[in-house]
Amino acid sequence: AETLTGWKEKDVLGKDLPEVFPIKNEETGTLTENPAVKALREGAVVDLENHVLLIAKDGTETPILDSAAPIRDDQGNITGAVLVFRNLTERQGRKDILKESVEKYRAVVESTKVRRRMPVILTEEEIEKLKIQPKLKETYYLKELKKRKRQGARSLKRIENKIFNARRNNAIIVLLYSSGIRLAELVNLDLADIDLKERQLKVRAKNGNESYSPLTQEAVGTLKSYIEVRKARGNAEDEALFTTRTGERIKRRDIQRIVPKYAKEAGINKKVTPHTLRHSIAIHLLDRGMNLGYVQAFLRHASASTTQIYTPEVSNRRLK
Repeated sequence: AETLTGWKEKDVLGKDLPEVFPIKNEETGTLTENPAVKALREGAVVDLENHVLLIAKDGTETPILDSAAPIRDDQGNITGAVLVFRNLTERQGRKDILKESVEKYRAVVESTKVRRRMPVILTEEEIEKLKIQPKLKETYYLKELKKRKRQGARSLKRIENKIFNARRNNAIIVLLYSSGIRLAELVNLDLADIDLKERQLKVRAKNGNESYSPLTQEAVGTLKSYIEVRKARGNAEDEALFTTRTGERIKRRDIQRIVPKYAKEAGINKKVTPHTLRHSIAIHLLDRGMNLGYVQAFLRHASASTTQIYTPEVSNRRLK
């Protein structure tokens, strides 16, 4: 944010958001309302219109994709808003290349009469909206916990449970997406399967085969944060990585409820399941130019034909 806006955090305190984060329509040149302001006013997730430019402190203009969501307390009252945006400069520079690739691929598809039904895919922007939901809840409950402690509250168990759930769910969503792990594989993970130092994850398939998947820095951070509260509770099964607040290994149906719940809160109007995140990372890796063989190995597909089902969607989705 500091790089794109040119503002330092210490310099923006007390300033109005439109002054720090002015945006304008690229086609008309007129200023556009900041989505965070609109999210606060309407109490809903707001996506920025296409073709907008962020105007930096020095006047530099950068094409961005932007969205905002209101932060609510336990009673549903709006207490603030979170703003998520990304630089589209590189993406726009690649658009002509993508268009040419799409046209070539369409010719191949039409000539072979290939017709396959694609699974639900989340855009990278929707993934960011999804991942931020448990973080928002954790932030709220951490503030509430401090407030209750200052007031001398005797029972903090309910809030501590909320914080535990938020950190666990954050780690689950990040891991489902970043590692492409299947739901059945995730619920069977043990603490011993996570190597945070080497940043790798041991995955056990249903046929008994074991493989290793890399952990992103984000995944390492969320896992560290979750494991910290998991161990502090002292009621968890010794082996299970992901547990319920009562200490039992989490079940598949629990995660099948968690993921669509956060998707709905993020304003994502799609039928989102845990496996949607696996489909999405496959598309995103191919979209970034990853070799099909690498993606096959990453997803632990036995056959390349399984991975090839994603290729018709890759360039089409990026050009929408």
